[in-house]
Amino acid sequence: MTLCPMCHDMATKGALAVEEQWEMKATPYNIERGFTQGVLKVDQPYNAVRIGGNLLVSDRTVISIDHEPLWALSVDGNGRMSLSIALSDQQGILLALIESNEWLSGDAVLWDIQADYQYLRIRRKVRDIAMEIDARKEPVMLRANLWHNGVLFRLAPDRIEVAGNEVDSSLINLGLVDCELALDTATPGQAQIVALPETGLAAIVSREDDYERLRESVLAWRRLREPGSVPDMDTITLSTILADDDPCWCGSGRELQQCHRR
Repeated sequence: MTLCPMCHDMATKGALAVEEQWEMKATPYNIERGFTQGVLKVDQPYNAVRIGGNLLVSDRTVISIDHEPLWALSVDGNGRMSLSIALSDQQGILLALIESNEWLSGDAVLWDIQADYQYLRIRRKVRDIAMEIDARKEPVMLRANLWHNGVLFRLAPDRIEVAGNEVDSSLINLGLVDCELALDTATPGQAQIVALPETGLAAIVSREDDYERLRESVLAWRRLREPGSVPDMDTITLSTILADDDPCWCGSGRELQQCHRR
């Protein structure tokens, strides 16, 4: 559990003792009173995360390394996001384990954590960012530096590096729907795209235009979740005329002008 922005500022400037931080994190004021559920929040019932020049769309985005999930971000039907991540050091020692927003192991006080409703940053120290999630715009932007078996994996919206080698970027500008991104220390220049095991089905959208890629990827995600809920993909293109007061194509229930109007 993280501190609220005001208490985080106090802790960063040395105005909040470690003992007080532990007490606040053990019984968060707003959560105790039912004011918040303590999670990141987005405006849509799906994840749309940009990683390595591609768009991953699902209700559960997973990055695995050596067949072990190290980072996962899920979202429920109300747009509440849930984070799972394993943070290790260069020697492979597990420093922190977060599962579904719950800090299970490691000392949270040792990390510099900045959290807001649609933003989360976890730092080891100044300029040493372990992970950053920015959900203030769509798609969500992810940056992470994950150590695994002594190898550093750098994840960014436009690139992925493994042990200083950039992963093959020949596959780019894709919408990967219900896919898991699998990396391997034995093949640092490659990444595998596999269907999420819980669904067994996936779709790939190839569009150069960012808006079109997002739109068709979300439509593909909706069709996989609710067969027959939207027309076939070949009948829904950017040339489809939607009025401002038509329901948005993302399935939010809001009018297009209040949601994904281009």
